[in-house]
Amino acid sequence: MAGARAEAVWKVLFRERMRDVHAPLSMIVWNIGNARGALSEPVRAPATDAMRARMQRAERALEDACRDLGAAAYLLGSAEELALRGGAYAPWYPLPSVRRLRDTAAAQRSASRKLREARLFAVEAYHCVEQCCVCLMGVRLLLDHPLLPGVDGFLDEERGNALHLLEDHLMGAVDGCVSLVRSARKDVPGGWPTG
Repeated sequence: MAGARAEAVWKVLFRERMRDVHAPLSMIVWNIGNARGALSEPVRAPATDAMRARMQRAERALEDACRDLGAAAYLLGSAEELALRGGAYAPWYPLPSVRRLRDTAAAQRSASRKLREARLFAVEAYHCVEQCCVCLMGVRLLLDHPLLPGVDGFLDEERGNALHLLEDHLMGAVDGCVSLVRSARKDVPGGWPTG
């Protein structure tokens, strides 16, 4: 009886982690859109106040995306840890792999595999955001040197690199993460909100 109750508790916590990851994932897409919008127009030296404000908006959006990706990766990892410890006979001796979950936790086993892959996508996206921030730092530094020969070309290149990372690599990683989390939530009864 105690084992069945313990199993029910970890499954509820597992389901809650999957629900909790929805908020940061939905904000990531919004923040990436804000950064893309701020970076869509060319940047020229010398910088105007409006141009600096645009770059600050992009940096803030990327910082928020970084925070949300970190939260998502944490929640995805904690869901897997719950499965490994909750599915074990004794939680202080976690299972070595979700493949070892009992047949009564087949839905959590399937969802855990997807969540692990989603976490890898979240980490990849986090690294892309960091690279975008490096490009924006380059833009900011170049704006402080308007007399540098060819500065506008360098600004275009750094802005283009950041935009390329956002549109091609980052969105692909975020889309992969979101679709795997959606799929995992459908595997677990009650994992998807009805409203």
